[in-house]
Amino acid sequence: MTRKFTRIVVLTVFSGVAFGQSADAPARFEIADVHVSPPSPYTYMQVNPLRAGRCEFHNASIIDLIGAAYDVKAEKIVGGPSWLEMDRFDVIAKVPAGTKAEAAPGSAPDAQPDAVKDMLQSLLAERFKLVLHKDTRSLPGYALTVGKKLQLTKADGSGDTGCRYQPSTDPGSTAVRYACRNVSMDRVNEKPTANPTGVAEVLPIAPVPTAFEVATIKPTDPDAKPNTGTTGLVGDRWIFRNITLENLILVALSPSIAQVNEDLVTGVPGWAKTEKFDLDGKKPAGAAANARVGPMLRSLLEDRFKMKSHLEERPVFVYVLETGKSKMTKADPASRTHCLSSAAPAGSPPGSQVLKCQNITMSQLAEQIRARAPGPGWPVFDSTAIVGGWDFTLTWVRTPVAANSAVEPGQSGGAPVASDPSGGLTLIEALDKQLGLKLKAQKRPMPVTVIDHLEQKPTDN
Repeated sequence: MTRKFTRIVVLTVFSGVAFGQSADAPARFEIADVHVSPPSPYTYMQVNPLRAGRCEFHNASIIDLIGAAYDVKAEKIVGGPSWLEMDRFDVIAKVPAGTKAEAAPGSAPDAQPDAVKDMLQSLLAERFKLVLHKDTRSLPGYALTVGKKLQLTKADGSGDTGCRYQPSTDPGSTAVRYACRNVSMDRVNEKPTANPTGVAEVLPIAPVPTAFEVATIKPTDPDAKPNTGTTGLVGDRWIFRNITLENLILVALSPSIAQVNEDLVTGVPGWAKTEKFDLDGKKPAGAAANARVGPMLRSLLEDRFKMKSHLEERPVFVYVLETGKSKMTKADPASRTHCLSSAAPAGSPPGSQVLKCQNITMSQLAEQIRARAPGPGWPVFDSTAIVGGWDFTLTWVRTPVAANSAVEPGQSGGAPVASDPSGGLTLIEALDKQLGLKLKAQKRPMPVTVIDHLEQKPTDN
């Protein structure tokens, strides 16, 4: 099989009305609240299904919103300014009474009803001044050739082939050109227009839940297999299985499950590191889809285990990104800003990770590193003094590192340096050798939660 990339651009006339909308009466939300999302470690959109006339999109980039509005995948949205994938917004909107709440037949499970898509298109055009049009471009394709023996049955010629392609005009080419519909962006504003008067009264923001509506917690069955712990949100219930009390405390006292840092909690008794529990907690009615579990879990621990704690500022280890001999490429300032994980090349060591970044600043890289660095979830601070955006590809082998071995005894500014036995580079080695950056462990004063009291047995359910 061979592969060839060919581009075909079909010019279209853009009428000024976003495609998919009626020029006569474009559908609109009754009212909508649009604001910048609060900081989050997550890089994906969270959607509350249409309920009681209210729909919500949280932590959504403009690319996410266009995808939801036009049923198009991110890779088929081209053009636009560099910030499209990095800036994130919350959109909370009320649909007019009588709006059909069913998605079109055959739609993806998370697809929006057609009426909501039309309203979201109008919102993007009005609040962000989004202008776009359809393009047709060819994408890479594989050419399938005949082997030694053809074992196919000839079709009778009836029915749809289910495939659309454009034959090559080059007699010697074996490439297949697939024509795909893409969305090309012409213009979009980074700052949305102001919310209409009265939006807070019509669309009140759901309060941050600080306690489960109802919760049960019990010791894990002693016969449960080790390493079978489960953490996750199922519908409106948070479920924890076979999890130590220490880990429940860490989740409760951390900014999010994705930012658990063992060094920022101290005073946990030894028995809490081994005794395991099962917990089912139901979110309060009306809680947002992205409501954090931490405050609810903390209330449960304080109520059921009588946990008491206080904050102190103490020196703890963090990662610091420093400048070495840079090996990165200066980015085109107009290019999209993003970091995308991709498949490792054939023959790479087991566990290889690949991160391709485009037009990324060093502070943005520090955020990307935190979720991937070895150790107990330390924060990563940018101390490079490198300005502007950069393009690079980083390849490493993800190797588990115990929390207590992230810094060897006696080190004052080092970092884990052990190479992977398969021959691959650790993340820290890859940053140095491939990008010319140093990731070092240093102690800095940080607020630390000190556990003062914790009872070994919870009160009854």
